[in-house]
Amino acid sequence: MDSNVLIILVMVGLFVLCVVVAKLINVPTAEVSVEAKQPQQEPEKGVQALYQQDEVKSDSKIGKQIVAATKQQQTERADSSSMRTGISVEDYEAFVGNNFIKYYERIELFDSLDGKYKGKWHWPGFFFAPAWLLYRKLYPQAAFVLVLSFIPIVGFIAHCYVGWAGYHMYYKNARKSIESICRLFPNKDNKLRLKKIGGTLVWVPWLSGVLYLLGLLAFLANF
Repeated sequence: MDSNVLIILVMVGLFVLCVVVAKLINVPTAEVSVEAKQPQQEPEKGVQALYQQDEVKSDSKIGKQIVAATKQQQTERADSSSMRTGISVEDYEAFVGNNFIKYYERIELFDSLDGKYKGKWHWPGFFFAPAWLLYRKLYPQAAFVLVLSFIPIVGFIAHCYVGWAGYHMYYKNARKSIESICRLFPNKDNKLRLKKIGGTLVWVPWLSGVLYLLGLLAFLANF
């Protein structure tokens, strides 16, 4: 068997294995086990996280008024988004995890458009489409794009699509997942469940680095 074909098969096999393991690890646990592990409730920080990017260190009266007005506008936008979808900022924060503020800006926009798409280019999705999709636990999309990545031209088009629609793909997955959990466990604090099924897979960048390095070595060996 040709060495390039063998390396590709090994890469695909490792990817599929990682998807399966990640899926098993992140299956939502039963009601009792989640409630048992739930720590004492801390003050809500979801809306407060949005304020950090706009904090202005100023002792002047005008500076304080600007900060207060900005916070008021953000609170009103967050409340408006929650009223439209029934999903709170805290729920989104628990699900998104890493880099929440950046993603919530797009989520808030999509919510205001009733879930419709409005483009913003996503560079990680373009350059590392399968890895980014897996990192954000979009398992079916990650597997599909990985297969397409080995097809000339088609793979490039797939990467362009993820770069073009990456934020919206993630938004649809986040909203669908949060709504499903809230239906299964109504009137409950579901933050631990959302953190478990959402968030990121921190080992994916390391694995992706190894796989990309193997692919580069295979290319250089036949250059």
